[in-house]
Amino acid sequence: MSYDPDYKLTDVDEERIKPLVDDICSPKSTLKFTYFLSMNYPYRITDYSKVMFHNKRLLNVLISNLNQPIKAFATIEKHRCPYNISKAKLIMIDGKVRQTEYDTNLYTDRYFDDDGKWISKYGSLHRHLLIDARNTTQDKIRELIKTYCSEEYTLKRGGFDIRKVTDRVKILSYMTKDISRPNHKNLNIERHHVIDSGNSCIGKTHPSLHGNYEINRQNRVLERSYKSLSTTY
Repeated sequence: MSYDPDYKLTDVDEERIKPLVDDICSPKSTLKFTYFLSMNYPYRITDYSKVMFHNKRLLNVLISNLNQPIKAFATIEKHRCPYNISKAKLIMIDGKVRQTEYDTNLYTDRYFDDDGKWISKYGSLHRHLLIDARNTTQDKIRELIKTYCSEEYTLKRGGFDIRKVTDRVKILSYMTKDISRPNHKNLNIERHHVIDSGNSCIGKTHPSLHGNYEINRQNRVLERSYKSLSTTY
């Protein structure tokens, strides 16, 4: 689930993130963003409001322990792969496994079975955050999350990833790709849920949340510290 540095932007990607790039990546913007975090849950979660609450708590932990305001851009993504170990069916072609078929209708309440095997993540939520935190390190942030948010992520199987930001444009595209998948079978993805505006440094009228890219720039970006952000559940 970690960000792929070789992630390529398509024309759809370019159009989707243009309002964000215009605001966040403009030469006048103070939103530099230093670290990118991805976090998997160790259990199935489908309630966006709970993820938003966890984002708020995580940012408060960073603010309190790093002794600085934290600017952030947060998104919530659904796992789209219907992978399920117990229901996988291998398709043999010319005596070799050429394709794997999965039961897309099977949902489970857990990630892992009693033996620790991965059951299914299909339809469950996970989150990505860009944060602007200065004079700290990846190890420090990782330790704070491990100490104060241990029930909200898993270190197993790539469940937690933190790295320095090198390309904001590609990361913004990667974080918001669910916006371009509103009709994915069974997932019921809604644009306004993908971007966690309550925990992000963009206004609630930002066109990225509504798909209306012609909205006037006024009030599109609110470059403020996280302390002044209000979360909506």
